[in-house]
Amino acid sequence: RMQSGLTACSSRRNFQSNLITISEIDALVRPVLEQERVHLCGIKVSGRAGKPFIQIFVDYEESHITIDECARLSRLVQDVLDMQPRPLLDYRLEISSPGLDWPLTEVWQFRKNLGRRIAWRRADNTRTKGELVGIAEDGNLVIEVNGGLVQMPLDSLVGAVVLTAAPQPKPGRSKIGKQKTK
Repeated sequence: RMQSGLTACSSRRNFQSNLITISEIDALVRPVLEQERVHLCGIKVSGRAGKPFIQIFVDYEESHITIDECARLSRLVQDVLDMQPRPLLDYRLEISSPGLDWPLTEVWQFRKNLGRRIAWRRADNTRTKGELVGIAEDGNLVIEVNGGLVQMPLDSLVGAVVLTAAPQPKPGRSKIGKQKTK
């Protein structure tokens, strides 16, 4: 479930043990991140058992997280991991933003992206696109789809992601960048 994101700080440490689960990492780092008012969006552990690569994806509710903030959080998380009862033998740690292609699943993520175009799968597995224009009092998302407004429950938008605008070709050039001939 690795998504692209703003890569921040990586570090290596030598320790005595070699295994840690995602649920153990979550239990260790969530309180630290909550104290910093940062949302834990996801954790991924890859690599081999003796040398895991731990990726922790975080974001702020109201603003975008910066590389400097990720570096600061990396140091805090590293301290927590270093003090655990079963410390890791060797690991790499990366704290980063989840990136635009990370699925939106929480109300705060949709609120943060009001005014942006999103894409999601419907129950019949068809992809749909629209502009996220609001959140109704009942918690339903208000989305402009094909010129009309629809309200949808949050959990009905499977795999919702923010769309980025495709760059527009410069006037007088074809889509592949060559000059048009007259």
